[in-house]
Amino acid sequence: MTSWGPLFQLGGAEPRARWSLRVAAAATLAVFVIGLLAVKLAQLQVTDGPRHAALAQANTVRRVVLEADRGIIYDRHGAPLVENGPVWSLAVVPAGLPSNARDRAEKLVELSQVSGVAEEKLAAELLPADPFTPVTVKANLTQADNLAISERLPELPGVTIAQRSVRTYSYPLILGHVIGYVGPIDSTQANRLKLLGYQPDELVGKVGVEAGLESTLRGKDGWADVEVDARGQVKKGAGHAAASRGQLRLSVSRREPAACDRGGARRGPRSRWQDRWRLSGGRSADRRGARHGQPARL
Repeated sequence: MTSWGPLFQLGGAEPRARWSLRVAAAATLAVFVIGLLAVKLAQLQVTDGPRHAALAQANTVRRVVLEADRGIIYDRHGAPLVENGPVWSLAVVPAGLPSNARDRAEKLVELSQVSGVAEEKLAAELLPADPFTPVTVKANLTQADNLAISERLPELPGVTIAQRSVRTYSYPLILGHVIGYVGPIDSTQANRLKLLGYQPDELVGKVGVEAGLESTLRGKDGWADVEVDARGQVKKGAGHAAASRGQLRLSVSRREPAACDRGGARRGPRSRWQDRWRLSGGRSADRRGARHGQPARL
């Protein structure tokens, strides 16, 4: 049998195995890591793909509450006793502010200069607030404030100008005890009204018809889904449900208070004193007036 080995061999050189133990272990580890990455990639693309797509959509689409205008109160003839008038306010979404502390402080300084609100007050109201809930930092903007802030909005992330309504009452001195008035939510009502869907800066009825028929006058809030960019600025809408406003008609008439008010003005102050004295049954509530033969003041 003929052997076809090498023609010559160097002295002291011994042949070694082509795959050593270290090389085999490294190759096994590399194959295992590549396989693990492939399995994880398949899981992200196939199994968790829809969930991550929904999370990404939630980061760019926000649901905004559309507050319903408070209902108008009419008299029995259909004339309004209480109406709504528009006002503008400055609102900030805290999530739209820069995440870096230094950049956020610089934006608060710019916002303070534009709005006239102290920087310390802005920080106290915005930093502890819910990141995605608009916070009203200045209400009842003047036309000059509105124009000045509107020009700077592209430079102020998360800042918007919101419109809301305020109540205007007809004959508040005469019908005030019947209609009542509205006011901000106090600490004793906050937890209860939050469960009913009230916003922190919403106005509620305090006394009179405004409080007694609160559920009717408040109406039903709507919502709107809006797409925002990385700076929190709204780009376009993605769906909405309109708010519905309630209304109320009372049995009183605005003509009667107006007639009484005009009649009292024509009679003069002495005639009004006499009317009060007759209504009081002749009782003297002002001894000084009674001594001089004048009707008593009630």
